[in-house]
Amino acid sequence: MDIFSFAKILRPLVPIIRYFLKKLKVYQAYYSVIWKSSAELTPEDIMGQWRSRKDNGFREYYYPIKEVDLIKAMIETGKHVLVTGDSLAGKTRAVYEVLRSLDEDYDLLIPRPANVADIIDYPIPPRFTFNNRCIVFIDDISDFAKYEYLPSLLDEFSRRGAIIIATCRTGAELNSLKGKLPGNFSSIFREPIEIDKITYDMAQTVANNIGKKDTGSFDGNIGSILLPLERKQNLYIRFGEYEKAILRSIKRLYLAGIYDERKIFNQNKIRLICLEVEKMGCDEPVWLMHLNNLINSLIINTTNNNVFIEKVYLEEVVTDDIDILGNFIQLRPLFNDDPNALYDLGYEANNIGDIDLRRAELNRIAISAYKQVLTFWTLENDSRKYAMAQNNLGNAYGTLAEVEDKADNCKEAINTYTEALRVRTYEKFPIQYAM
Repeated sequence: MDIFSFAKILRPLVPIIRYFLKKLKVYQAYYSVIWKSSAELTPEDIMGQWRSRKDNGFREYYYPIKEVDLIKAMIETGKHVLVTGDSLAGKTRAVYEVLRSLDEDYDLLIPRPANVADIIDYPIPPRFTFNNRCIVFIDDISDFAKYEYLPSLLDEFSRRGAIIIATCRTGAELNSLKGKLPGNFSSIFREPIEIDKITYDMAQTVANNIGKKDTGSFDGNIGSILLPLERKQNLYIRFGEYEKAILRSIKRLYLAGIYDERKIFNQNKIRLICLEVEKMGCDEPVWLMHLNNLINSLIINTTNNNVFIEKVYLEEVVTDDIDILGNFIQLRPLFNDDPNALYDLGYEANNIGDIDLRRAELNRIAISAYKQVLTFWTLENDSRKYAMAQNNLGNAYGTLAEVEDKADNCKEAINTYTEALRVRTYEKFPIQYAM
């Protein structure tokens, strides 16, 4: 067969190939790993390309913690798994070690926390292999909790026969997750596995095996041995004022919940806060010079004008005291033209308002943010996001009603929920309607 005959046979397949390539591009916006064999997983697949770098604490050596066997046993019996623990407990690494040690091969899917209004807008890619069982891994599931589709997404993955594995910090993040999954939490994650702290003797063993002279800033979590915290803290002390202002600006965004998956921050937002809050403005070349001084030391440059930084560095290295309420007050007007940032800020303010003594002030900020969001997400131009914002506005009014003007704020909550029900009808959105 000559090449022209072969091309003639393939010609009818071109539209089909184009269709699948187009769909794949769509799926890549929602998933970092799409049905990859568990036998072929790399550290980058599970932990991301930045967290899996050696200079950021990743080691081939792994100290076998007892929880690994528990996680493996639950997967092999088809149970969903929630792995909890402190920020440096080693939750994600434990999952990676389990997945690559499974006797049976699984197809793995890793979703991203996408800002969509409804499960309808969150596509689930088809599988082309059906002999393998499938696993959905959701790292830092609390990052998904700000989106209302999370319960429906978990239900849909479960309905399709997937085993769900998720990680979550203990404390406020776990409590928030439980609040966002009131009916689903216990039915999906019946037996959460908490990774315990390790002993000092274990810490010394780990330090010896990775060639570390001492246990340094060991706090009971294995990650405090593996991550170069002391070295990063010493770096921060030696940075100039502008470099510190950049890092404080990133921390302000972090505290306000304005970031993408796995703590990726937009450079334009960082620079805006540097100028307006930290009062450190400069020309583009000077800005880039200061930013480059930080790249590969504490932050890592990414694509699309973004930077990545481990949240533990923001908490343990960038130690400047930033008042939570004051930060929301300063950042709220800076994003008047950015509905996505305002939505994130409103959610975080309302979320923190559940545990902070300044609940009323925080919820008033959330209400202000959601009202501004609703000038962008209107009933006419994006009805589903309009309903989502109205629903969250109702939540904020309901929380505010617990501490002040109960009758008035309850009426406001009822009004916003009623407005959301203009979109979320029984016929079109039965689950959201019922909620």
